[in-house]
Amino acid sequence: MSDPVPLSQALPNLPPVSDSKRPVRASWIVKAIIEFVISTSIAGVILAGVLLFVSVTTNVFWSPGNLKNVMTQATVLAPTAIGMTFLFGLRKLDLSIGAIGALSGFVFFSVVSQQGSSPIFAILASLVTGSICGLVNGAIAGCSTARTIGLSIVVTWLSGTAYRTLTLLLTNGHQMLSSMTDQVDAVASVLFSIGPYLIVILVLLGQLGSLLASRVPTSTDVKREAAGFWLNWLLTLLMFCVSGLLAAVSGVAMACRLRSLSPLQGTGIELEILSAILIGGSSLLRGRSNPVGTLLGVMAVVILADAFNLLNITVYAQNIAFLVLVALCFLIDGCRYTISKRLS
Repeated sequence: MSDPVPLSQALPNLPPVSDSKRPVRASWIVKAIIEFVISTSIAGVILAGVLLFVSVTTNVFWSPGNLKNVMTQATVLAPTAIGMTFLFGLRKLDLSIGAIGALSGFVFFSVVSQQGSSPIFAILASLVTGSICGLVNGAIAGCSTARTIGLSIVVTWLSGTAYRTLTLLLTNGHQMLSSMTDQVDAVASVLFSIGPYLIVILVLLGQLGSLLASRVPTSTDVKREAAGFWLNWLLTLLMFCVSGLLAAVSGVAMACRLRSLSPLQGTGIELEILSAILIGGSSLLRGRSNPVGTLLGVMAVVILADAFNLLNITVYAQNIAFLVLVALCFLIDGCRYTISKRLS
């Protein structure tokens, strides 16, 4: 009978565990704060550069009327951008936001134009419409077993086409004007008066939520168990519902601002939204969202678009410029993701 093998030789050579090498519980908080400060600072620098550019190239930008127009456009664009930012934390995209805004605007105009209807009921009907569209997107996009981008792109592109087609059918392809201009003006006055304050509150709550959401395990983290899958599905469903609701807010705000609704309203808004989010430091590849940076990015994009209009640059050239900007931001995000992955 052979001698027993010593326990020190039977076990693999494992490094000694010391208290100094144990991970600190609060390390993820420090890391998240540092990343937030860096990304927000970069967004602030870009915003300052855009302001310097418009100051040099145009003389009308700082006029009171133009500044009011910029703030109004930022109020219209910010809710949709914040909703998309929440999806970045789950590595999802929503390409149907423009179509959801147009459909919700149609519902608002249809209800508010009826004799004796309440503007509050019209707003609620449009918000419910946007939320339902978001729930449909989230229910299908959340079926992937991990936080992946591809399924959400395909689902929201198809659903956006369906929502846009439905709006075209309901309006017969014609521009829709509201006969109740007083009620529309009253809604617009309330939205653009309290809208900026509500946006700031939403951004702060979203920033706190994105910090906490970074600690939630994905379905991949729990080895695709049933609990992890349903947790990921519910989070996706909730975030798409919020995105659809905020897209409806933007759609109603835009319709009230113009006092009319075009069935093609919001076409191409995805490029501006993606530009604002990526400028703000959110990362689709790493699943990081920065609502505060997104708000700065929205201001940069709106000011840049206003400068293009003041310089008489065509809409097609503006779309190409924003497309190049989005591609450049995605390239920078990919390089940053690769570097951080190698360093880790």
